[in-house]
Amino acid sequence: MIDKDLDLVNFVEVNRSKNNYFVRNESGKLTIGLITVDNQPKDNLTIVTDKVQYIGSNKGEWGGELVAKWPEGTTDKLINDNIVALIPEQDDLYVFTGLAHLTSNRGAVYKILNFETKPKVEKVTLLPQAPNVVLRNKQQENVLEFVIITSSGVTLLEPEYDDLKVLDTKLFWGGLYPNSAVQTTDGFLIGMRSGIASFSLTEHAGWGPRTVSNVKYFTK
Repeated sequence: MIDKDLDLVNFVEVNRSKNNYFVRNESGKLTIGLITVDNQPKDNLTIVTDKVQYIGSNKGEWGGELVAKWPEGTTDKLINDNIVALIPEQDDLYVFTGLAHLTSNRGAVYKILNFETKPKVEKVTLLPQAPNVVLRNKQQENVLEFVIITSSGVTLLEPEYDDLKVLDTKLFWGGLYPNSAVQTTDGFLIGMRSGIASFSLTEHAGWGPRTVSNVKYFTK
């Protein structure tokens, strides 16, 4: 792959590409490959505890849901929306939902309190766009921060402080459907249609806001 000048990319042509690339961290090794029937990004939409199993689904414009399944076989529908990511953190389970389709582009974050024992659903925030991929920010050691790669942007969420930072909503990958991401020492890599994107989060001195920087697109 080569680093493409974004001003020279024909995004109509790229959007029609049949090649979708994924990125994956496998035991500390970066893997980049083409999505095929037998080689799909892991959606991680199932969480199993001793007392309850959480099963998420995402059927695009046909909807989705998050269901809790108990050992005796009973189920409870907890969230009625497309489930994009499930991330456990201590006693809570964070649930990222949303859809970008036609004129709809929405997202939300929920928290399931005491998810291993007595789950209780609580809405954390709405999002400016549908989330595609969500990662914990490993560079933030003292606070829980999620890096949310949306349909055409990047948003940061520190749920403990109710702090939502919308860094950008007009990045080039709108219509290229990000499907996976990994964090590197230099920033982030995103798998998407026809190539791989990369970006960094620039820290500013003092209380200045962080920004998305060094945005690149690699394709053949």
